[in-house]
Amino acid sequence: AMHDKAIDSWRRVLQLEGPSAEVYIAIAENFLMIEGGVLSVVAMENIRAALRIEPENPVAIYYMGLAEAQSGETDRAIEIWRDLLNNSFIDPNLRALIEDQIEKR
Repeated sequence: AMHDKAIDSWRRVLQLEGPSAEVYIAIAENFLMIEGGVLSVVAMENIRAALRIEPENPVAIYYMGLAEAQSGETDRAIEIWRDLLNNSFIDPNLRALIEDQIEKR
């Protein structure tokens, strides 16, 4: 229920302030928590909305990789993640998360 409230709050932010990649990612992450770490269709719709605004957004790209991994496209996921690791602008926490995901495969 906490995540449902958060999703409603973020959706209000979208209505008030207009589209933002960060807000779409926040909504997707709340759905991810509700779904126990699985990227649902609605979570992915929000990730794609974020990418339409910011095609280079590393967090959104990370989730695109995760979606590939969850649908069995491991090689494609690793390719997406390796490309991200070659981007020096990514946050150290995200870098660690990606390295961990690659090792798990």
